[in-house]
Amino acid sequence: MLGLLLITGGGETGVGTDAVLGALLGLVGGAAYVVYSWAAARMMRGGQGSRAVMGAMFGTGAVVLLPVLVFTGGSLFGSASGLVVAGYLAVIPMGLAYMLFGAGLRQTSTSVATTLSLLEPVVAALLSVLVVGERLGVASWCGVGLIGVGLVLVSTRR
Repeated sequence: MLGLLLITGGGETGVGTDAVLGALLGLVGGAAYVVYSWAAARMMRGGQGSRAVMGAMFGTGAVVLLPVLVFTGGSLFGSASGLVVAGYLAVIPMGLAYMLFGAGLRQTSTSVATTLSLLEPVVAALLSVLVVGERLGVASWCGVGLIGVGLVLVSTRR
């Protein structure tokens, strides 16, 4: 947790109500992710195929989130470039990643899979430096290190 806080708060931004709300929503999202991973693994171990489970879960999520899209997605679909970006994001980072995640859940325990998913913010931070040219502060780099140490400790603990 401290590593994640350092990565996200390691810049020059101040801590205000938006940051606190964002952190709380992040915790809610994390809890939902745990429930999602547990449910997907349970269905797959019950004999359902990983692609079918991922498709059903994401299809249900899409239907549930459709009202949000109607009220907030106007600018996204207002141009051809917005449609291309939305399509790319749906297929490559989301669709492909979660198909692979589903295949991994079939082969490993839910706890191992969700622990490994903690690498996501580290990879995002590193990609922001390497691809976008963003500069991370010392606190953010310390957060990357803490997450790495934590993952090593969790994965080697028996």
